Amino acid sequence: MSGISVYSSHSTNWPALAVTIALAVPIAGFSRSPDGAPPLSDSAPSLLLVHFLVVMGVTTRTSLRVTIGPAGVTARFGTLRVPRFHYPVETIVGARPGAIRPWATPGIFWTHRDGLRLALRSGPAIRLTLTSGRRITAR
Repeated sequence: MSGISVYSSHSTNWPALAVTIALAVPIAGFSRSPDGAPPLSDSAPSLLLVHFLVVMGVTTRTSLRVTIGPAGVTARFGTLRVPRFHYPVETIVGARPGAIRPWATPGIFWTHRDGLRLALRSGPAIRLTLTSGRRITAR
């Protein structure tokens, strides 16, 4: 057996998923014309926008899997595992433990202090420094 270790973390943001679905239904209902016109008439662009926002919410805000191993660090969001962020070992200058604060914005977020933050909830995280100088914090 090989002595290679791989660390994997998975988190699911159930409240965000529930809120996204709960808000999508009334918004889709409000987008219908009041005169009872077919749904593909005047309200088609607004229905398309609502469905797009629901899909993006489910894709990026429901789950996150971070894998750290010999190939580098990979973070995959959502049920379809997209968007995907991969940082090969050759591009990582340093890695240290860190923490995501409880009031941090979930999802993909950039801050001046932390750089790119990939997290759905608070807790322990890894902070990467890349050869380009970019900082990544993943949970």
